[in-house]
Amino acid sequence: MKRLALSLLKKAAILAGLSAIFGTIALLFALNLGRILDVSEPPEKADIIVALGGGRVNERVGKALKLWKSGYSKSGQLMINGYSYVKYGSKPPKIVFNTPAKRYLQRHGFPMEKLVFMVNAPNTMGEVRFVKRYLLDHKMRSVMVVSSPPHTRRIRMLARLAGYEKAGLHLNVVGTSPRWWDRNRWWHNRYARAAVLNEVFKIPFNYIKYSVLEPLGILETCHETCESSIQQLKKAYRFFIYKAAHFHF
Repeated sequence: MKRLALSLLKKAAILAGLSAIFGTIALLFALNLGRILDVSEPPEKADIIVALGGGRVNERVGKALKLWKSGYSKSGQLMINGYSYVKYGSKPPKIVFNTPAKRYLQRHGFPMEKLVFMVNAPNTMGEVRFVKRYLLDHKMRSVMVVSSPPHTRRIRMLARLAGYEKAGLHLNVVGTSPRWWDRNRWWHNRYARAAVLNEVFKIPFNYIKYSVLEPLGILETCHETCESSIQQLKKAYRFFIYKAAHFHF
């Protein structure tokens, strides 16, 4: 009995030790998520500047405009997302170009002839692919993409999956400088918590979607079933992120 008890105690001690080790690793990973996700770079001159859609009001386009005014766009062009989905009943959504980002640029004196719109780009991968096609079609080799700091890691991943390096395109990812973001203490701000948790979910989801499911044609063959499941999953994760973001530390 003593041997059995000692054996059980040893196993319990080993399990406790392993739990402590893995718990410490998980805690360190969580605390460093801000540094892991934020891979923002200093701005470099590029053929065109792109402000991605989404984010807080005018945060991304405002930063892109400042960089444009500082002469970072060699072509003098600035690209924004032109989609603003307006849905009427069962009819397909229309693409509208009079977006808040465009109106912001107009108010700040940006020349409209230098404005380029992305179309049919409803998500980050859609934007990344549109930008790649535009660069190649217009014989451009470099682009500066402006987005929120915790979004920059996923942009780099998607650009790699979209073949930027193979096409010889140089990508400069510049983060905005919002008050809500502190990469060392991301958990202290509600909006930062939501942004980080959103990326923690979307990075592996996007990787599996675009590097595994899409090449195998699974998304096309099970379109209706997959779409329904994906929407349910999105709904559940949005609810989780909302609750987690509003948790007080």
